[in-house]
Amino acid sequence: MYTLNSFTVTAPQVDTIGVSAFEGTKVSTITLGTAGEEPGVFAAIGSKAFYGCSSLTDLYILWENYTIPLDNVDALNSVPSLKIHVPAALLSEY
Repeated sequence: MYTLNSFTVTAPQVDTIGVSAFEGTKVSTITLGTAGEEPGVFAAIGSKAFYGCSSLTDLYILWENYTIPLDNVDALNSVPSLKIHVPAALLSEY
């Protein structure tokens, strides 16, 4: 049996993280993008994407021009210890 500890989304291979995609998993780190990469067609993080992910502690958003749409913020609501790491240029957006 394997446990998914981290997951990296790179564009354009992935365009969304779907509804309940990681629900209940033990993933601890999610990384969106790589430094210098454009988000391309990445559109959204689905509702309850990380619901019940009590091990999730870090979300890294490395794209310089991407912010999480406010209508999808419920994807992160059930993760009280989550730290969101963003490029310094985006700090005011969060």
